[in-house]
Amino acid sequence: DRLFLSPLFSYCSQRTLQTSSTFPWYLRLLGTKSGKRAWFNHPNLRGVGTELISIGDDVHMGMQSYFSTERYNKNGISFHPINIGLHSSLGQRCVCLSGVTLDEYVTVGAETLLPHDFHVGRSGSTFGSPPVSF
Repeated sequence: DRLFLSPLFSYCSQRTLQTSSTFPWYLRLLGTKSGKRAWFNHPNLRGVGTELISIGDDVHMGMQSYFSTERYNKNGISFHPINIGLHSSLGQRCVCLSGVTLDEYVTVGAETLLPHDFHVGRSGSTFGSPPVSF
């Protein structure tokens, strides 16, 4: 059923749904685990592996945040989950690559690149490229 719905919603989602309260509903149709009261402002989620993205309740994602669950290596392509905990906030144009884990109450600064398998602990903050945590 997702194969049927995905092209239909991707056509209208780019402009209509991205800043509306229905966008988390749309992500759930694509397989993403999206929490209650999550706010997305024009995110860019790679179309492959969206079921590996888990977003907690009360998460805010800044404008044009980018998420990719895929990883390329000499053996081909593999997919790894991205987990964003409760009450976290991501600044504008953050990039989350495969394997990123953000615990609860995390703050990520604007234009931060979170590399593969990066972890930020509870109530932590990080910013920059490469990211600096404190």
